[in-house]
Amino acid sequence: MDEAMASHIGNVTEYSDILRRHLVPCKIMWSHLVTLEEGTLIGTYQRGFILNVTKSLASSDLFLLNNGVPVIFPDLYNSDWLVVHGIGDILLDTTITEESVQHAESSSSKFDHHHHKNHHHHHDRAYNPAEHSHFSAFH
Repeated sequence: MDEAMASHIGNVTEYSDILRRHLVPCKIMWSHLVTLEEGTLIGTYQRGFILNVTKSLASSDLFLLNNGVPVIFPDLYNSDWLVVHGIGDILLDTTITEESVQHAESSSSKFDHHHHKNHHHHHDRAYNPAEHSHFSAFH
């Protein structure tokens, strides 16, 4: 990840956006991540940025996020309120459509209802970490 961040070092204004793209407002353990359906969309703390979860064609054990970024170290860190998954590259900002936002809200609602009944996603405003007690970080 350090090499991936090297190209962004000069642009300090991007740091908070980069961080928010790598955080989701619910704790998703590897054991839950592997059960998600192909194409599941998960909202992040970056307003309008959505993770698209897909399985690798090469290996059923490898999960990919936006633009083919692989999860290479699942459950790298785990506590009562946080899980960190190591990924192979930085998650770059991509253009989204209103349809993908609506799909993410629907997918996230199903995921949250099943795993965290008291968490709700609001894509019309930035997420406030103080509103949530469980997180996942893709680093």
